[in-house]
Amino acid sequence: MIKVMWLVNINKYYQRTGGYLIALFIIILAILGIIGLITRVNHRKKQASEIASEVKQKLGK
Repeated sequence: MIKVMWLVNINKYYQRTGGYLIALFIIILAILGIIGLITRVNHRKKQASEIASEVKQKLGK
C-alpha cells in the first residue's frame, strides 16, 4: 500500500516537473553505464597485459 502511494506521489511530482525527474534518472543511468564501460575496458587491458607477461615468461623458460 505504501509503495502504491509512493508511486502516486512520484507521478504527481513527475507531472509537476514536466518529466525532469525521468530525464535526470536517464542521465544518471547513462553516466553509470559510461563509468562501467570504462572500468570494463581497463580491466580487459589489465587482463591482456597479464596474459602477455605470462606468455613472455613461458617463452623465456
